[in-house]
Amino acid sequence: MRVLFHVAVLGCVVASAAAQFSWINNVIDGVASIFQTYEEAPHTVVRTFQAGFEERQYPARKWVCTDHVAPRGDSSMSDPFFKLFRYISGANAAELKIDMTVPVTSKKRPQGTNSVVTTMCFFIGESHQASVPAPTEAEVYIENRPQITIFTRRIGGWPDDADYARESQTLRAMVQAEGIAVLPDDQYYTGYNSPMDFWNRRNELWLIKA
Repeated sequence: MRVLFHVAVLGCVVASAAAQFSWINNVIDGVASIFQTYEEAPHTVVRTFQAGFEERQYPARKWVCTDHVAPRGDSSMSDPFFKLFRYISGANAAELKIDMTVPVTSKKRPQGTNSVVTTMCFFIGESHQASVPAPTEAEVYIENRPQITIFTRRIGGWPDDADYARESQTLRAMVQAEGIAVLPDDQYYTGYNSPMDFWNRRNELWLIKA
């Protein structure tokens, strides 16, 4: 009888683990699939520079955003990402499912001496711009982003904070060499790929024209 009991318990544990793994796998597959066909935020390439970067203009549009506070050095962004993912999955006043778009943009600012606030945003597709459903989660909000002109170039791989810091320094030097002024402390970190894309990744640092 004791053996049968242990077998039954083991069966329940295995079934529970399998169900949990299945749920996690479904979430991963869902996130990966929404990136396979995506709408990119509209923009115009104003000019391309010989140094290897370009100037773009992004028109005023609505984005859905959330703020995430974390200790300095903590680069985990899964919490804000899934808050925004829930919004486009139906956590909005219209219970509307909204297609994923790119890029995902993040902007960071210090809070005190030990924390950083990261504002992460998804572009809201053109078909929903005229009537954007309100978020149902308190920490998610709609941003009316004004028209901006940015300078950027593509970087691959999985850049961390140190990589972006080096890219910021390099790109700022390239832009300043052209006699162009950019905002000193304002920049976006952007990503265009599913977490499941391991090759040919597209990331960008955006410097904002002053």
